[in-house]
Amino acid sequence: MLQRKRKQVMFCAPSNAAVDELTKRLESQIKAERLDFEIIRVGQIEKVDPEVAHLTPEGKGQDIKKLLEEDMKKNKKLEDEVERLAKHVDKLYSNKQALYTKLQELYKKPTPENQHNVLKIKDEIKSVKHCIEIHKPELAQARDAMWEARKNTKAKFTELEAKMFKGTDVFCCTLSGSASTNVSSSGYTVDTVNIDEEGQCTEPSVLIPLQYQAKKVILVGDPKQLPPTVISKTAELFNYDQSLFVRMLSVNPRSIHTLDTQYRMHPHVSLFPRVEFYDNILRDGPGMLQKTSRPWHSKQYLTPYSFFNVEGTHQFGGKHSIYNTAEIEFADKLFTAALLLGKNGPDKKLEIGIVSPYK
Repeated sequence: MLQRKRKQVMFCAPSNAAVDELTKRLESQIKAERLDFEIIRVGQIEKVDPEVAHLTPEGKGQDIKKLLEEDMKKNKKLEDEVERLAKHVDKLYSNKQALYTKLQELYKKPTPENQHNVLKIKDEIKSVKHCIEIHKPELAQARDAMWEARKNTKAKFTELEAKMFKGTDVFCCTLSGSASTNVSSSGYTVDTVNIDEEGQCTEPSVLIPLQYQAKKVILVGDPKQLPPTVISKTAELFNYDQSLFVRMLSVNPRSIHTLDTQYRMHPHVSLFPRVEFYDNILRDGPGMLQKTSRPWHSKQYLTPYSFFNVEGTHQFGGKHSIYNTAEIEFADKLFTAALLLGKNGPDKKLEIGIVSPYK
């Protein structure tokens, strides 16, 4: 799929985490094979994994900003001038108001001295008004120049960014992110759209990346795993929780290419889903027993998988949180036992994950 340059490809997934993982693997493959491909991770830089932030439009945009460095300096000078004039005009208005206040006080006590001061303050007010008449148009002119400069810089940035997008070979984005204005306005057409974890996507969301008139669409998913998350029961009645993958499977089973080999689980773990969900079609990859076996599997309570009946009850904490003290204590003991066995075993690095069913 990534063998010939200018074959434009889009990789999508329903979540940012899934897209980030795809992006990492693609970038790794491109670097390993020294392929001449431009890849963009579409999305806001603060919402993506830091490891792929440099591939976002904003991350790549730093190079564009360097090209516009002179424009940015000019804009900064104009902004500083506007700020200086604005402060000066504001100060003039404040002075004028203060003089009017003084004038009102003098009118209340019409002494000869105050009458002299009234004339003096009136002259000062006249002078301040004259200054305002001079500097106010200057401020308006400076603001117009600033906005015009900003508009020109933005136009240049947009033009350079559009060129960047048009020169991109691989786009990685969420389904909703594929509707990005940057992507759609670049006149981007794709040869192939790949949608990962498609079984978890609603049909309408899958239609978004199809707007780019792809010649080929590849849906990757597992209908036996989680379906799309749909809150509305009414929507479920109209099959809103059905993915396009499931629809295609029901309409044309021959269009599905089944991957029947797993390379992650210990055979004892894969046995249950194989029998319960996959009609014994799922197979273990070569040498999976040896690859996934660990020294502590021979221990009674640390086999590839075990179920423990822990007597305890749910308790409610602050902010509607739920916890079970008995399960916490048991998990802690099991963790300690696994840690000790791991330290005494041949593995230099031991990873232990604790997953709670509570949200």
